[in-house]
Amino acid sequence: MLNYSVMRRFSALSMVIFASSIPVMAQDSTNYEQLFDNGLAIHGGVSFLALKDEYISNEVYSGTVPYFSISWSRQHEAYGDRVWLEYEYTPDLMNYNISAEITQLRMGVAFLYPIGQTVILSKAAYFLLGPSPQLFLHFRSENIADADESIFNAYSAAMLLSGGVRLEALCSLSGDFQLYAMAQTNILSLGGRMPNMVGNEEGETTASPLKLLTLFSGLDAEGEIGIHYMVAPPIFVAADYRFEFTRINAWNLFISGNDGFILSVSYDL
Repeated sequence: MLNYSVMRRFSALSMVIFASSIPVMAQDSTNYEQLFDNGLAIHGGVSFLALKDEYISNEVYSGTVPYFSISWSRQHEAYGDRVWLEYEYTPDLMNYNISAEITQLRMGVAFLYPIGQTVILSKAAYFLLGPSPQLFLHFRSENIADADESIFNAYSAAMLLSGGVRLEALCSLSGDFQLYAMAQTNILSLGGRMPNMVGNEEGETTASPLKLLTLFSGLDAEGEIGIHYMVAPPIFVAADYRFEFTRINAWNLFISGNDGFILSVSYDL
């Protein structure tokens, strides 16, 4: 079970790897096209989600959540791009005998340019880097007996419309196996939170539901590593470990961290 301390260290480690990997690369990266996929991929799996939203409660809610995603990738002459939509939903994320209905969505696009290569276990590994705008949406509804009594703190919402960067590594292993790794983080975001309709002790409500955030006040980071296998051209299957971490502290503190295992099937055009 991942706690928030582990998630923070894991996120910090991914940033260090992201920053330190670039200077050691060589400059010849002309063969990455052989590994970059083209076409449609469908992803499904299960993740463990831990969530703390102080707009509603100081308690941590956690549990397993189904994960579904669809993505489209395409090579161009000088770069490759990816477009994706992710969906996570559970009707009963638990905190002891209290539960909440959770929906999380991510939509994004990445424009990836080859920046170099290195050697890993005597195999060539190619690196791609580029800008990646992404939209993160979170909706929450408390499963309470009488919502009318607590209508203002029974629902919560969070949003990050971000501009960031994405780093990918592609490495061909023996036979039809390929190693894939990815790290992504936002840099600047337009953040949104449900305004505090109840008000504080002085009767004041939240001033604005929208704010411009840096990664220190609105962080959305994710990473992935896995093995891809070519069943028969043009069909690929993949098994990946994936983690996501979102933290917004410009309003009531919001933290969402999940990690899981994802299976994918893709059709390379």
